[in-house]
Amino acid sequence: MILTPLVAALVSTSPAMACVYSPTSGTVRHSPYPAPAFEAAHVDWFVKNEPITFAGGTYTKYGLPRLLAPSDIEAASQSGNVPLFVEAGNQDDQPDIVYIMVSSAECTFQPYARQ
Repeated sequence: MILTPLVAALVSTSPAMACVYSPTSGTVRHSPYPAPAFEAAHVDWFVKNEPITFAGGTYTKYGLPRLLAPSDIEAASQSGNVPLFVEAGNQDDQPDIVYIMVSSAECTFQPYARQ
């Protein structure tokens, strides 16, 4: 495919897809509209870098938020409006890494490592 200037402009200005979480199905999917109600970015425990607990384990922030595709993760638990995710297909009772959605507009998730 040859990109003309018009086609290149249309491709480069197309909006990125957001990630939205559906609590009824426990899934994440792409959407043109973000769903900030399920983000941790403004939740007190997230901002204060407090550890979280899941399945009897304690988890702390690990590195920087990562861009993940909806197919990379699946919901495992929820704290208030903030869902906790594990890698898709992970069957561990206490996984080494869990994820919290930071920005639905950017599909970024903060990894937390088990201590």
